[in-house]
Amino acid sequence: MTTALERRPGWGPFTLDDYNRIPEDEPYILLEGHLLKSPNPTPRHEVIKFRILFALVNAVPGDPSAVLHDNTDLMLEEGRIVAPDLAVVLDLAKVGPLRVHGAPDLAVEIRSPSNREPEYERKIAAYLRAGTPEVWIVNPDAAVIEAWTPQAAEPRRHHDGRLAPHCLAGAEIDLEALFEPPHRAGRG
Repeated sequence: MTTALERRPGWGPFTLDDYNRIPEDEPYILLEGHLLKSPNPTPRHEVIKFRILFALVNAVPGDPSAVLHDNTDLMLEEGRIVAPDLAVVLDLAKVGPLRVHGAPDLAVEIRSPSNREPEYERKIAAYLRAGTPEVWIVNPDAAVIEAWTPQAAEPRRHHDGRLAPHCLAGAEIDLEALFEPPHRAGRG
């Protein structure tokens, strides 16, 4: 099957129609007319994602499907499709059959060694411009979460204690436990 990347010279501008022709198992996002491919996550990335997911799902009032994971597409605006590691979408009317339409209440991106700083800067700007009230950038190597909001020019950096998202009362992330390596079961 020919993808949008194979039939176009250069890097864009790509459209929503181009994006929709990419096979579902191809990990691309559409940002500013560019298709960006994400590599497969590391085991540490997945452990951290699961720990955050567990805390968020247990705090959602009502339907826990408000917490989306596994790179669900979010169309923030026409031509801007992102796929955060986790997203909280309390207004389930935004959830369509192919993607979420509109800003999430919380977007969580977990840094990977293969991703570059400009990609995160563009994603943060896109989330905030679309109306996302809170964006978390999780840095496993530095054991820190940067919490971005539209009102602040700089993020609040959290490296110890507990962190709670503004959109979910009762959800707390124990940062020490979040960044601790997974425990290995002994052999018997």
